[in-house]
Amino acid sequence: MNEKTCCVTGHRDIPEKRIDYVKQALRHEILSALEDGYTRFISGFAEGVDLMFASIVAEEKRQHPELFLEAAIPYAGKLKTKNQQFHELLRACDGVKVECEKYVPSCFMQRNRYMVHQSQLVIAVYDGRDHGGTLFRVKWYNDRIKSGKSVKILFAINNEHYDNDIAFSANVEEIFSAKTPVSCPDNTNYPAEFHGELARIWLKLSHICHETQITAEMLKITSTGRSLKQTISDSQYHFGYVSLKD
Repeated sequence: MNEKTCCVTGHRDIPEKRIDYVKQALRHEILSALEDGYTRFISGFAEGVDLMFASIVAEEKRQHPELFLEAAIPYAGKLKTKNQQFHELLRACDGVKVECEKYVPSCFMQRNRYMVHQSQLVIAVYDGRDHGGTLFRVKWYNDRIKSGKSVKILFAINNEHYDNDIAFSANVEEIFSAKTPVSCPDNTNYPAEFHGELARIWLKLSHICHETQITAEMLKITSTGRSLKQTISDSQYHFGYVSLKD
């Protein structure tokens, strides 16, 4: 295959006041790639930057029918999303790559590796949060944990028993954050499913149990204010900071 391939990576939670700016900048980069001879464009089809990228390429296909838009889906269950934009853009794709038939912890990483290995150019939309917001939050939460206060993580599930709702919770004992993906810092005591995995954030958990008091409808995405229930029902949102609605 002699074609030049470009993929994208970026945040799912773009603040509303920055959407127009990000879209304009992303369009500029895509048009620059077109001028450089790129004709194949791969999107991971997550909410935020991924779908914005796919939308711009789909628009450009009207003027440049030689363009090839590809969706890289981490696992087959994501094709069942209720997000209408996802399905509209999927219909505009010339190819779809489903990395895993069923969800496994590594499916997103496998999808990302596929995209990078296929590409000669990666467009990254990044706001520097690992150097600011994320590190600040990690320190803040770790300080709370050390002072004896409780920090919880919530798990939402979509199956025959849970309709995109909170199913489990756990106590967070420690948060480890790095600027680049690393293996688990506690390499003697973690699930075998994650052996060999690399990540920028690792969480040490205890007391995992069924959650009976908190529901997704009660929560919002901290950075955008959007309803957590609506977000996880419509999109591929799978990790982030949430808080109680006002």
